[in-house]
Amino acid sequence: MVSCDDYSDEARCVNCSSYAWQCKNGDCITLPYRCDGFSHCTDSSDERNCSVCAVYSWRCANGQCIREGYRCDGLSDCDDSSDETNCTVSTDNKCRCKKGKCTDINYKCDGVNDCKDRRDEGNCVKCSRNAWPCASGRCISEGKRCDCLIDCIDGSDEMNCTHCSPSAWTCDNGKCILMMYRCNGLDTCGDSSDELNCDMCFHGAWRCANGKCILNKYRCDGHNFCGDNSDEWNCDQPTVEKRTKPSTSLQANETHLVTTSFLFETVVPVRNAEIYLYIVGAVVCVLILILVTVVAVHLKFQKRG
Repeated sequence: MVSCDDYSDEARCVNCSSYAWQCKNGDCITLPYRCDGFSHCTDSSDERNCSVCAVYSWRCANGQCIREGYRCDGLSDCDDSSDETNCTVSTDNKCRCKKGKCTDINYKCDGVNDCKDRRDEGNCVKCSRNAWPCASGRCISEGKRCDCLIDCIDGSDEMNCTHCSPSAWTCDNGKCILMMYRCNGLDTCGDSSDELNCDMCFHGAWRCANGKCILNKYRCDGHNFCGDNSDEWNCDQPTVEKRTKPSTSLQANETHLVTTSFLFETVVPVRNAEIYLYIVGAVVCVLILILVTVVAVHLKFQKRG
């Protein structure tokens, strides 16, 4: 019998009393709770390997007991799915969630998580209107398709996209990625298309002469990561310099300014150098403002003392 409100007196027992039944995990439950169709053991062992199920419960082919109302409701509750075989019609117009909660059957497979545990959106043969089918059989809202956030457990909602949401970028292979991952030197698409034809590289990346972005650490390492070998040109030159392609393919808009400081290490086109310097100046101004505030607070406390 349970005496503690948190059931701690019935947990992890060596032996249960003659009026109790011991779960596989060592917990004790009242004997009549065994094979009644309701899981009272946290591991549900009280509803398995049953020779007979209690009244108002149903016995699965594998000896598991479930609630009678769960029979032929369109959701598999028996481990062997025997509760959904030889069914003629659904028991009612309700789609059952876990823990006894119900929702209208019309909401099943509509892409909206009404059960909170997505039970109403699982094992769908066909998704309803305005919903999209995952490869796993789950339905999601059509608006969540190709938004750069994985909603299907298999990630299929972000593959083979013909177009991505406004906040995303479409890879050549049809994958959608967040715009912030574009031109950062990392192959987020999987086909490197997010690092091609870049006007500017971000987050410490280096821009090749052909417009490809690579990680700055690959610059002058003896390997042709750019594809045009421009990451291996003029490697014996100072850190700050102008770089141009050989005269055979010189283009005016391919001149670059490489700047390294204690705050930034990046490569930007000369035509965008003003923007870069503006950002540096803004950061310096913020640091000065913080310093002045700290000094003012310190002097205020000194006067009080």
